[in-house]
Amino acid sequence: MAANDPVSREEFEALREELKREREERQRAQEKSNAERSLLTMEEVAHLLRLALSFFSSAPRASGHEKQS
Repeated sequence: MAANDPVSREEFEALREELKREREERQRAQEKSNAERSLLTMEEVAHLLRLALSFFSSAPRASGHEKQS
Protein backbone atom coordinates (compact mmCIF):
# COMPACT_ATOMS: atom_id res chain seq x y z
CA MET A 1 0.00 0.00 0.00
CA ALA A 2 1.61 3.26 -1.13
CA ALA A 3 1.22 6.44 0.88
CA ASN A 4 -1.20 7.98 -1.63
CA ASP A 5 -3.33 4.90 -2.34
CA PRO A 6 -6.98 5.40 -1.46
CA VAL A 7 -8.20 3.30 1.46
CA SER A 8 -11.71 1.95 1.76
CA ARG A 9 -13.81 2.95 4.75
CA GLU A 10 -13.65 -0.66 6.03
CA GLU A 11 -9.85 -0.74 5.81
CA PHE A 12 -9.65 2.61 7.54
CA GLU A 13 -11.90 1.44 10.39
CA ALA A 14 -9.96 -1.84 10.71
CA LEU A 15 -6.65 0.03 10.92
CA ARG A 16 -8.09 2.48 13.41
CA GLU A 17 -9.35 -0.34 15.64
CA GLU A 18 -5.98 -2.10 15.42
CA LEU A 19 -4.17 1.09 16.46
CA LYS A 20 -6.64 1.56 19.30
CA ARG A 21 -6.02 -2.01 20.56
CA GLU A 22 -2.25 -1.57 20.33
CA ARG A 23 -2.45 1.71 22.26
CA GLU A 24 -4.57 0.07 24.97
CA GLU A 25 -2.13 -2.86 25.21
CA ARG A 26 0.80 -0.48 25.59
CA GLN A 27 -1.08 1.46 28.24
CA ARG A 28 -1.88 -1.74 30.18
CA ALA A 29 1.76 -2.84 29.94
CA GLN A 30 2.89 0.56 31.23
CA GLU A 31 0.40 0.43 34.11
CA LYS A 32 1.56 -3.09 35.00
CA SER A 33 5.18 -1.95 34.91
CA ASN A 34 4.37 1.02 37.15
CA ALA A 35 2.51 -1.24 39.58
CA GLU A 36 5.45 -3.66 39.73
CA ARG A 37 7.81 -0.76 40.42
CA SER A 38 5.52 0.47 43.19
CA LEU A 39 5.35 -3.01 44.68
CA LEU A 40 9.14 -3.23 44.71
CA THR A 41 9.28 0.12 46.46
CA MET A 42 6.83 -1.10 49.09
CA GLU A 43 8.98 -4.19 49.66
CA GLU A 44 12.03 -1.99 50.10
CA VAL A 45 10.15 0.25 52.54
CA ALA A 46 9.08 -2.78 54.55
CA HIS A 47 12.68 -4.00 54.66
CA LEU A 48 13.93 -0.60 55.81
CA LEU A 49 11.25 -0.45 58.49
CA ARG A 50 12.30 -3.89 59.77
CA LEU A 51 15.93 -2.75 59.87
CA ALA A 52 15.00 0.42 61.76
CA LEU A 53 12.84 -1.53 64.20
CA SER A 54 15.61 -4.02 64.93
CA PHE A 55 18.14 -1.20 65.34
CA PHE A 56 16.00 0.80 67.75
CA SER A 57 14.87 -2.25 69.72
CA SER A 58 18.50 -3.35 70.26
CA ALA A 59 19.91 0.13 71.01
CA PRO A 60 20.57 0.93 74.67
CA ARG A 61 17.79 3.07 76.02
CA ALA A 62 18.70 6.41 77.52
CA SER A 63 16.13 7.51 80.04
CA GLY A 64 16.17 10.76 81.96
CA HIS A 65 15.84 8.92 85.29
CA GLU A 66 19.47 7.75 85.41
CA LYS A 67 20.89 11.20 86.28
CA GLN A 68 19.06 11.65 89.60
CA SER A 69 21.35 12.78 92.43
